Amino acid sequence: MSYCLANSNIWKDIFNIDNLNDIINTLKNWFLQCGTYVFNERFRSKCIGFHFDQQILFKYLESWKIKTNNLILFNLNKRKRLKPMKNFNAKLELELIKKGFYDDYIFLRPFKEFHQFKLDIKNIILNS
Repeated sequence: MSYCLANSNIWKDIFNIDNLNDIINTLKNWFLQCGTYVFNERFRSKCIGFHFDQQILFKYLESWKIKTNNLILFNLNKRKRLKPMKNFNAKLELELIKKGFYDDYIFLRPFKEFHQFKLDIKNIILNS
């Protein structure tokens, strides 16, 4: 999942994890809650609990926010995401990235086809 940034002690507190056994038991518990097959039109696939990870994370973060009043969430409705498109213009997109237009980027595929573009993005980030 994207946009999840915190110190390991924060995650430990959010999920109430103290040891490896807690991790195993928590994952088993989540699996049992996860549900059945769900058809996802966007990805044209069936999978178990397609959005369960996001739902469970939201539940835990909301509880932690109430407990600590220490949570910052992005306004996802205002997010600008670079997405692959039929008439992809790498030069234009790189200029928009330099100007800070995008705040989200999912690597374009296939890797070989967009390899140079990814290197260019890396260089923009390292040189800014």
